[in-house]
Amino acid sequence: MTACLAALGLAPIPASARLAPMEVRAQAQQTGAISGNVVDQADSPVADVVVTTTDASGNIYTAATDADGAFTLPDLPAPASYVLTFTPPAGYGGATFTTGVSPGETFSIGYITVQAQPGAVVGVVTDQDGVPLDGMQVQVSSFVTTTTDSDGGYALAGLLPGSYPLTVIDGNDALAEGTVSIAGDTVTVNVTLPRPAVPAGTTARDAARDLGYLNAERAALGLPAGIVENTRWSTECAAHDHYLSENHLLQHPENLSQRGASVGGAWAGESAVLSEGARWRSDHNPWENAPIHLNQLFSPSLSVIGIDESRGYVCATTWPGMLRPAVTTDTIFTYPGNRSRGVPASEDANEEPFVPGQFVGIPEGRTAGRELFVYLNRPGEVGQAPVTILSAKMSSAAGPVHVRWVSTTTNEIGTYLAGGIVLPVKPLTRGTKYTVSVTIKDGAGELSHRWSFTTAGRAPKHLHGR
Repeated sequence: MTACLAALGLAPIPASARLAPMEVRAQAQQTGAISGNVVDQADSPVADVVVTTTDASGNIYTAATDADGAFTLPDLPAPASYVLTFTPPAGYGGATFTTGVSPGETFSIGYITVQAQPGAVVGVVTDQDGVPLDGMQVQVSSFVTTTTDSDGGYALAGLLPGSYPLTVIDGNDALAEGTVSIAGDTVTVNVTLPRPAVPAGTTARDAARDLGYLNAERAALGLPAGIVENTRWSTECAAHDHYLSENHLLQHPENLSQRGASVGGAWAGESAVLSEGARWRSDHNPWENAPIHLNQLFSPSLSVIGIDESRGYVCATTWPGMLRPAVTTDTIFTYPGNRSRGVPASEDANEEPFVPGQFVGIPEGRTAGRELFVYLNRPGEVGQAPVTILSAKMSSAAGPVHVRWVSTTTNEIGTYLAGGIVLPVKPLTRGTKYTVSVTIKDGAGELSHRWSFTTAGRAPKHLHGR
């Protein structure tokens, strides 16, 4: 049915009363920003950390930290709350942070810490023939150092992510250098060292035999044995012995302008005890009557050595090889060891540049009792700790024995010693048991030790050293 409005009695709506078209005005969206810095546990900035967040509509916003660890996330709808996710490069753990942002402002969250995951570098150091080298110093950067073990192996752990210079050192010489990158993992770097800087054809002689003699002697005296050979050091010792023979000398330094001189030989000369005209035997070593030299050779910490016996000379490295791991408690070692037998009763010390007795009124050439060594080893320390002898007493069944002593802190001689020395003023009686007690300075306190030994029934051999 068709009808018109008028027929129904309804008047049309006046034009003035009709609704105008609706106007919709878009209001500009308001935004804010979030900024901050990312650091590791050492407060060092961490670059390339990806910072991500999502708004209420599912839109993703992302930024990355710069070299200073700084970042900014701009144009975030505001006001709103955001959860920031921090994804660092390899070697670091992630992090999250929740914050709000207001319109027209940049909110700084300050410093966010991501935990660095330490890594390690391990490997083996060998010579040019593939022989493992014990006692080689391996250094990462300038602050993390270790030495190779008897298999030539090394391990440096706890390295924060980054690139580090890695160096293998022999004495003062950097023999191998490179760069290693750590990213919270373990990196293997094996190192083959170049040939020692010695004259061509230089070969060590009798090193294994003499080392066997030394280990047997130390074990018999109650000193730690098990010393191993560093073949590189033995070759360098051979070079120094060659230099001494060529120039008819007995001295530690080398003059590089003289015949047979070499960088490797010079290093060995400054790092070893030397002897001329005395051979190593199963029942004695070439420094039996050279107490300063013997004091180094009998060091409890000596664990790696280079040896050569050739051309009438003997060279044995000492200081570089004092690498035996530290003890678990402050410990005094002695020569002779407790209950040792067959100890020489007398000694006519003969060595250069001086003898210990010169510092306590026993001049060179005067026969006195066998000189006794006192060493200190401490937990957490590799090598010998300084020894300051505060008092020493010695006696036998016949009564007290007059003794004097020198320490590693004694002027002039102290820098040559690995331990203190107790000197009986007069020769001891052969075939007699003696008891000795010492008290030494140990940090802020004192440490005492008592031991006994029995002298031999025959006179000692007289040998010479330098």
